[in-house]
Amino acid sequence: MGCTSHYLKLADVFRYPSADYLQRLDRCRASLAKVHSEAAVELEKFAAHVREITHQQRQELFIKTFEVQALCYLDLGFVIFGEDYKRGMFLVHMKREHERVGNDYGTELPDHLANVLVLIEKTEDDDFRNDLVAGIAIPAIRKMLQGFDGSRIKDRMERLKKRHDAIVQESLNYGNVYQHALRALLLMLERDFADAEFEVERPKSRFIPIYPEVGEGSTAYHSHPLSSVGHGG
Repeated sequence: MGCTSHYLKLADVFRYPSADYLQRLDRCRASLAKVHSEAAVELEKFAAHVREITHQQRQELFIKTFEVQALCYLDLGFVIFGEDYKRGMFLVHMKREHERVGNDYGTELPDHLANVLVLIEKTEDDDFRNDLVAGIAIPAIRKMLQGFDGSRIKDRMERLKKRHDAIVQESLNYGNVYQHALRALLLMLERDFADAEFEVERPKSRFIPIYPEVGEGSTAYHSHPLSSVGHGG
């Protein structure tokens, strides 16, 4: 595939907003405008809102969207595998891949969306990159976007109220602008990796581990298509 440097800029969009968040967001929007106009339009819908609110409100929006009574989560392994043991296997593998390219994934987990986007740019292994995008990133982002559906949000709020859980700024759930940032990212991935497929067979040193191999005394793992694995709740 071609240049992937825009994924480094997109990674900044999905990090907890720092003091220079707007500047980083503008650089990302400008980068997308050069390569994918539709994705740039989606990101601008997000940017137009966050420019109009305070820095503290941007941080609150991030927390409400992804952490406290979250609409979705940024840890892609959790999105795909839930609490299944395969998520732990995936984290071990992702940690190894970050270390392989010398990427410091900081205080977040190695499968955090921002860290995954950095890895997409930095890895030199095209097979691994394709597996990561086709098998994890694209399915996870599609599933994350389902969390912004109005009917699902309504059902979720009703369940929280029945359990007498405090609801933090209910108005932030409906029309949450992070959905536009996620759609922009999905458009980019679907275009850049249109021909990518999650391969069943990979060299044992470079694959996304899913199931243990069948064989007496074997501790190695091999990969399977995610369609046969099933997604976590």
